[in-house]
Amino acid sequence: MKRIILILLALVLVLSACMPPQKDGDGQTDPENTSGVQTDNQTSPEDSSMNTTEKTPDTQEPTVDPASLYREIDGIKYYDVRAAGARGSVYSPDDSAYFIEDVEGYYIDELTFMLDEETMWRIVDVPCTGTGAVKWKGYKDKNAGETEDRFDGILYADKINDPMYAFMCLPSQRATVMGRVNAGNHYEYDDKYVKIVTIGAIYNNSDMPIPDDAEFTICVGRTTLLLCTEEKGWYMACELDTPSKPNSIYYLPWALEHTLGTMKLDASRVTLVEDHYEIKMTGAELNGADGRDKGATGSVLHFWGENVMLDPDEEILGVATSFECWIKEEEWAPYVAAAIGADWRDSQNKISQTYSGFNYALTTEPTVVFGHNVGPMVYDDVMDSEKVQELLELNK
Repeated sequence: MKRIILILLALVLVLSACMPPQKDGDGQTDPENTSGVQTDNQTSPEDSSMNTTEKTPDTQEPTVDPASLYREIDGIKYYDVRAAGARGSVYSPDDSAYFIEDVEGYYIDELTFMLDEETMWRIVDVPCTGTGAVKWKGYKDKNAGETEDRFDGILYADKINDPMYAFMCLPSQRATVMGRVNAGNHYEYDDKYVKIVTIGAIYNNSDMPIPDDAEFTICVGRTTLLLCTEEKGWYMACELDTPSKPNSIYYLPWALEHTLGTMKLDASRVTLVEDHYEIKMTGAELNGADGRDKGATGSVLHFWGENVMLDPDEEILGVATSFECWIKEEEWAPYVAAAIGADWRDSQNKISQTYSGFNYALTTEPTVVFGHNVGPMVYDDVMDSEKVQELLELNK
């Protein structure tokens, strides 16, 4: 009898040694599982990450047919960024890689896609269509005033090629100490305002400080102010060959105006040449000049158009301003930036800024530095983009 028991015990031990060990989800042996049945958290040879066997055609990832990424509309082949894999702002902080170069146009469907600075500026010159939008991923709401219809940075596909709408959404081309990375509208019209004026400025590029001994020539020409009313629509309220004499250097921070005043450039350095002013400057005059030992951290060339008096019985629906500007010395162009805006003034001469534009890069070719205050909510009702572009001479 003992012999039979010993034989049975030996048989049980042999069978137990043949059973594979079971593992739990942490890769440890599971003492509770002795059935020999594979559990859900085990890896089979077919799906093991350690399996180096090459996939067969039946198990390979499906590839996207390149032809399916294009939609031909009115003779233009639009590249469908969503079909290519762009995921939109909810899922991706940056979809720039899907806006590939060298395509006829972009089909932007349903979602809002976040883009980098270079891509935002590149696509405004390319046909775009669709129900979606793009937004610069660095966009900041810098609106300092009281307007409810604030610029929001969302650039809809059917507005991308409209320079008036794109203006509200594009990033600055140069950095300045003002920290304005994009345009913003600040104070909307109120009947307490009695006049309005175009404002312009030339700043140092804060990302590329200009040497004190740099010598360069800033040119400023045609300066405009457009207004829109319900009765007149958009019209030229003020058009000048040049702004008022651009010879004022303001110390920064701006509060120093009340302690240091302003610096005036010598008359010999501000010359009227045919239809524009040429202003001879040095780098020091954008770096604080003689105010640095009195607290100035920088300075700015500041100029204006002429005041336009307002009719209190005529509501102003929109404002657009511009000035033409360039630099004569190519080597110093990357070091400076141009800024645009407009100021309301009340009967006490208190200033409320209408809007501030993004910062423009200057080149040796005349550039129309422009902007407006019309927000996205009323844009379609108020803005007449073609008329405003014509009045500003953007397409001459």
